[in-house]
Amino acid sequence: MCDEVRAHCAAIAATARSVTIDLEALDALGAPGDAPRATLDPQVHHLDGSPEEVARSLLTLDAINFGSGWFPTLRKRPGCSGYVTIASALRERFRSRGPWTNAQLQLLDSATVAATLGQPPDHELMSLYAQAMSDAVIGSSAVTT
Repeated sequence: MCDEVRAHCAAIAATARSVTIDLEALDALGAPGDAPRATLDPQVHHLDGSPEEVARSLLTLDAINFGSGWFPTLRKRPGCSGYVTIASALRERFRSRGPWTNAQLQLLDSATVAATLGQPPDHELMSLYAQAMSDAVIGSSAVTT
């Protein structure tokens, strides 16, 4: 699956008109093994399910890992950033009822997303998140229903 994701990313990067990747700057960063490893926090991320559930939850979170410019308008949990608020809310949903299936993701509406994330249902970002989650699975062969 990682090779398929890399191939799709490369195809998107190759056709991008407004954004480019500076390969020389990338080379200057060193080998991938030299970089600090990303870590996932079990207090923030859903990591205690089956491998498929964990993958499904991380893919769902990644589908909506945008909108930080909107974070000042979100109801954040005490002492938490916008990201931690959103990721933690998804973790709680996934722990209590499991990750959404592809069919469920395609039918999500802004009210359901808002209720899951503890946000006002009329917040514009909730409809953008619902659309992003729906778009992320249409035609996907990487995640099954």
